Amino acid sequence: MNHRCVAFRQDDDRAVVTFENGESAEGDVVVGADGIHSVLQQYVVEPRDPVFSGLTAYRGVMPAERVPDWPDGAVRFWNDGTKNLLVYPVRRGELLNFVAFTAADEQTRESWSAPGDPQRLAVDFGDGWDLLARKVVSQVDATFRWGIYDRETLRQWSQWSQGRLALLGDAAHSMLPYMGQGANQAIEDGMGLATLLEGVSTADVPHVLVRYQTLRRDRAARFQQGSRFNVELMAADTAPILGTPWMYDYDVEAEARTLR
Repeated sequence: MNHRCVAFRQDDDRAVVTFENGESAEGDVVVGADGIHSVLQQYVVEPRDPVFSGLTAYRGVMPAERVPDWPDGAVRFWNDGTKNLLVYPVRRGELLNFVAFTAADEQTRESWSAPGDPQRLAVDFGDGWDLLARKVVSQVDATFRWGIYDRETLRQWSQWSQGRLALLGDAAHSMLPYMGQGANQAIEDGMGLATLLEGVSTADVPHVLVRYQTLRRDRAARFQQGSRFNVELMAADTAPILGTPWMYDYDVEAEARTLR
């Protein structure tokens, strides 16, 4: 905590991260898991700005008791081609999680904590929307508003055969949330990288990081591209690509062990 990364360097035997407070840390390998605004990404590829999708998302949770008509355990998704609303229970049904996507009237910044306007949300999903959807948004008293960004697919995630730095999660493959796979792909990254690094020597780390990119890049890119395609499908009022076998019938640990 309270350590903001500002620089990276390496030599033949170690990698060093420097922090804003003047402290540093070193290791055999550095994993850049520092998000869509990654500082470490610039040491792997030429920096490029995130791509704004033109969409904004209202997110939040509320006590489920505020919507007593909500069907037990149900997940609901509404779409009219320009806006969509996803609602589902969490915490054993005690809370309802909601995510509402609308076209942005400005380039909203990418943030986890920018406040949203519940009244604006209620208007956006008011007249003409399903009664249950309107009941949900009418009970929102606090929400966060996110600008929705992704990045073009990176050509590499590591510094090739001499590097001790690799990217992971949104630093490597930030994607739109229209396949529900952003966090899942970061988890796959972590499991794949851990499996590849298990038991290797310090000298072998750079070669392992190349194998990590081979293992993960194309699969994550497929989700990035599919998420963009789903935006187009929903704009045409067509069902998005979800639940296909290639998404879920995949064992990253087994694939990593085969690659080893």
